[in-house]
Amino acid sequence: MKKNHFGSVKWVGGIQAAKILAQLIGAPLFAHLLSPKDFGLMAMATTVLTFALLFRDMGTGQAVIQKKDLTEDTLNSVFAFNILVGAAACATIAGASHVIARLFSEPRLENVLLWISISFPIASLGAVQQAFLERELQFQKLAVVETASTYIALVISILLARFGFGVYALVANAILANSLSTLSYWYINPWRPRFRFKWGSFKEVSSYSSNLFGFVTVNYFARNSDAILIGKFLGAASLGIYGLAYKFMLFPLQNISSVFNRAMLPVMSRAYDSGERVDLVYAELVQRVALLAFPAMTGFWLLRIDFVAVVLGPAWVRVSDVIFYLAPIGMIQAITTTSGLLYTCTGKTKRFFYWGIFSSAVQVGGIALGLRYGILGVAQGYALANILLLYPIYYFGSKCINASPNFVFRALIRPACATALLALSSSIALLFVPEFEGNLGHVVRLLVGACAGAMAYGVAVRWLYPSSYASLVLKLRRAT
Repeated sequence: MKKNHFGSVKWVGGIQAAKILAQLIGAPLFAHLLSPKDFGLMAMATTVLTFALLFRDMGTGQAVIQKKDLTEDTLNSVFAFNILVGAAACATIAGASHVIARLFSEPRLENVLLWISISFPIASLGAVQQAFLERELQFQKLAVVETASTYIALVISILLARFGFGVYALVANAILANSLSTLSYWYINPWRPRFRFKWGSFKEVSSYSSNLFGFVTVNYFARNSDAILIGKFLGAASLGIYGLAYKFMLFPLQNISSVFNRAMLPVMSRAYDSGERVDLVYAELVQRVALLAFPAMTGFWLLRIDFVAVVLGPAWVRVSDVIFYLAPIGMIQAITTTSGLLYTCTGKTKRFFYWGIFSSAVQVGGIALGLRYGILGVAQGYALANILLLYPIYYFGSKCINASPNFVFRALIRPACATALLALSSSIALLFVPEFEGNLGHVVRLLVGACAGAMAYGVAVRWLYPSSYASLVLKLRRAT
C-alpha cells in the first residue's frame, strides 16, 4: 500500500491560510486606527528585525527535526544554545537601538526596538519544543497553537490600537503572538529541558546547523541585493515599482513552497533514514507544488496589465512591465526553493552552503549587469540568472540522493501541459472580449481570462490525473 507522505501538508497549509486571513482582517482595521507614521515606524523596526530573525536559532531547529537519533544531552545543549542566542539578539538590538534610531532620523524608533527585542528570548524558549513537535509530525497541534496565538494576539492588538496605543499596538501583536505560541508549546510538549550545555553533544548538530545558517544568511543578502542596488543607483521611485512586482513574484514561495518545505522536512528525513526512495517522494512534492504555482503565476503573467490597472491603478502601470519578467521566475523559484530539502533531509548542508554562495553570486551578477538598463534591466538580469541556475541546482541536489536530475523534470511534464492549456484557453477567450471604456474593460478581461483559464485547467487536471480527481470527488461526496 502506498504511503501518504503528504498528510501534514494540509495542516501547514491551514496555518499559512489562517495567517493570510489574519493579515487581510488586520490590515484595514489597523489602517483606520493607526497613522501612516505608526506604520512607517513599524516598517523601520521590521527592517532590523528581519535580519535579526536569521539568528533566532541559527538552524538548530531544523537540525533537531532532521537528526535520526536524538539524545537528552543534545536537546539540552541545543536548548541552552538557543537561549543564549535569543538573549544575545535581544541585547544587541537593545544596545544598538539608539544608533539605529539616529540612522533613520526617527527618535521614537528607539523605544519601539527596545520593546520588540523582548520577542527574541521569548521565541528562543519555544524553538526546541516547536522543532520537536514538527519532528514528530504533530502538525495538527501546531496548527491549533499557531492559529489561536495569531488571532488572540490580533484581537488584543486591535483593542490596544482602538484605545490609542499607536505603534505599540503593532509591537504588542508581535510579542503576544510569540509569547502565546511559546507557552502553548511548553504545555502540549511533555519534554522539559535542563539548562546544561555540553559541547560534545552540541557538535552532533552544529555542523548541520552552521552550514544551514550560512546558506540562509547568504541567501538573505542575495535576495535583498536588487533592492539595495536599485535604491542606491536608480532611486526610491524605481525601487517602489520593482519592489511591488517582486512581492507578487514571492507569493508562491511564501504561501505554497514554504508550506511544503516545512511539512516535508521531517517526512523526507525519516524516509531517507529508513532507506526509502527519496527521489519518488520529492518528485511527488515538486508535482504538487507545480500544480498550484504554475497556473497561478501563468494566469498572473497573462493578465498582468489588467490586474495592475484594476488593483493598483494607473500610477503603477510600470509594475506590469516588471511582472513580465518576474512572474515566470516566481514559477521557477516555487520549484527550486524546495530543492533545499534534498540537502537538508540527507544532512548535506555543507554542500547546500557552497551552492548558496555560487547561486547567490550568479544572481547578484545578473542584477548588477542589468542595472545600467534600469529596473527592466535588473528584472531581465535576475530572470536570466535564475534560468541559467535551473538545471545546475538539480544536478547538484540530486547527487545528495544518488539520483539523476531528470526525475524532477519528468515530474513537471503533466503540470506544464495543464498550464499550457490554461494559457492557450485564456488567450483565446481574451480575443473575443469587446472593448469597453475606462476600467470596465480591464475588469471584464480579468474575469473572462481567469474563468476561461480555470475551467481549462480543471479539465486538463481531470484528464491527466484521473485517479486523484476521482478520489477528490469521493471525499467531497462523503463530506456532504
